[in-house]
Amino acid sequence: MRSLLLVTLLAACSGKLELTDPPSGGPDGPDGGDGADSRAMFDSEVEPLLARARPKGACIGCHQGTDAVNGPDYLGPDSTTHYETLRTNHVLGTSPETSLLLNKPDHVGNTWCRGTDDPYAGCTEDETLILADWILLEKG
Repeated sequence: MRSLLLVTLLAACSGKLELTDPPSGGPDGPDGGDGADSRAMFDSEVEPLLARARPKGACIGCHQGTDAVNGPDYLGPDSTTHYETLRTNHVLGTSPETSLLLNKPDHVGNTWCRGTDDPYAGCTEDETLILADWILLEKG
């Protein structure tokens, strides 16, 4: 039931639904990576990206469950739940190419800083590389 609700919310948020492959084990799973390394990278590099100010606002503003109008709650209620909630909500996909976190249609180009393709002022590092590295580590 939870998966159906998430799919419905994603479709409502984007107006377009592209299904991704379900997770294939995750850290410490049958084909997953090292959970400790993945968690450490999330805490030091990914979590700060979720809180970073952007043209449409920080990710947590729309996706932490406090603003039901602007986006589905795929992060959980607070920073202590972001890691586990992202891992279980199927937004990571099985690779960076299938990840809704990286490839959400109405977010591409105005959400993640892409280095030389500055989508907004103050964009200095390629956040997509950080996220892709974390997803690869997570999916191991």
